Amino acid sequence: MKLYNPTKVYFEKDCAVNHGREITGRHILILTGRNSAKANHSLDDVLAGIGPGVEVSVFDEVESDPTIETVVRAAAQNRAAGIDFCVGVGGGSAIDAAKAVAVLLANEENADLEKLFYADRNAVHLPIAAVPTTCGTGSEVTPFSVLTDSAQGTKRTIFSQLYPQLALVDPKYLETIPYRTCVSTCVDALAHLIEAYMTTRANNYNRFYSITGLRLFREFKDFLKGPEYFERIDDAVREKMMACAMFGGYAIATNGSGLPHGLANSITHELQLAHGRSVILFIPGFLRYYQDQTVVAEILKLLGYQCVDELEDDLYAILGCVPVPVDLWNREIDKMLSNAHKLSSYPFQMTEDILRRYPGKLFRCI
Repeated sequence: MKLYNPTKVYFEKDCAVNHGREITGRHILILTGRNSAKANHSLDDVLAGIGPGVEVSVFDEVESDPTIETVVRAAAQNRAAGIDFCVGVGGGSAIDAAKAVAVLLANEENADLEKLFYADRNAVHLPIAAVPTTCGTGSEVTPFSVLTDSAQGTKRTIFSQLYPQLALVDPKYLETIPYRTCVSTCVDALAHLIEAYMTTRANNYNRFYSITGLRLFREFKDFLKGPEYFERIDDAVREKMMACAMFGGYAIATNGSGLPHGLANSITHELQLAHGRSVILFIPGFLRYYQDQTVVAEILKLLGYQCVDELEDDLYAILGCVPVPVDLWNREIDKMLSNAHKLSSYPFQMTEDILRRYPGKLFRCI
């Protein structure tokens, strides 16, 4: 067993203001989206928390599922400024972008991106801080950065050790999160927790991250069943949602993610679905055809279900069904069966026949 996570976490109200001075440097670059960090005041909190005499630049053009082109542009615009700390403020997209820019700014401008991002597992990077404002990716405690590769039509993961030095996690930022955004991020966290519980790295010791997160998800899952339920959440529920996402991050940082994440990358890009919405499509099939049903039963019990059908029914009630073009599904199957890295996370032999059984209530081929 190996457990390692170097990120210092403050999980409390107003932590960005109270502990922002731990973001140190002469010139700090904040990466965020155009609207949400302003609406929930997380950007204001970070600016208020940073100590006096520190120069701050803000790049607020990070889109959902950020592209390689976006992070290259952010780095190019700020390379001459002498940036020495990168801060991601927002959802997983902003944090992942901050991680990627931290790599770019610590290396030569003309560096080979393919080598820097995807071949060098120990790329040098600037210090990183993360201020999450959604409850899904757990990127604030993971070493990964996921970017959209527009040329290849898919999402790809930078596997360097991009752990943030500091994470400032404040559940109050969920007060303004839209219902659909909350749902898609929460189900992403659910997928992280389930997949990490079932990978080849999982054992009775390191599964405690998933166990904790799954128990938390069980406590707030009913609030996701519609806007009328969502309106009733309070600070205690928001705290559970944010903690669930963080434990999902710890889980995949330790055990990795599984086949559902691998299957979702091109579907996310081509169908323009939210990442969590894409990943969760494959969870019922992943559970239903996993060869060790004892493990599946453990997960379902933690979530409060008797069988996979009950979980699928709840997810369908929340999310509905996504039509997936059959040619896209065929390509995803072929890519998965040739993806040695992702298949190595699966404890059993995966076959085309098994994958073709995955469609169900959450997605159908057209």
